[in-house]
Amino acid sequence: MCREFHPERYRLLAKIQLTKPGKGRNPGLMRNYLASPFDAASNATVTIPNIASQSEYQVHARFVLLDTETGYRSQYLQQSFLIQL
Repeated sequence: MCREFHPERYRLLAKIQLTKPGKGRNPGLMRNYLASPFDAASNATVTIPNIASQSEYQVHARFVLLDTETGYRSQYLQQSFLIQL
């Protein structure tokens, strides 16, 4: 296995659900979003179009790293957090 990280080889797939603050996750309502390619600092951006205008959201997300050469998917990382717009 290669020990070097090649940002152009990997993509981040995020399953995301936005809810009102304090509301729980519903796995059936989570939607897939493919993040932008990684930049030189290993950052990727997920853009969610057409969201309702609210000042605060509870974000429920599962992240998977995709290898674009082999098709390998990493184990997922799941997080929930609040964001303010």
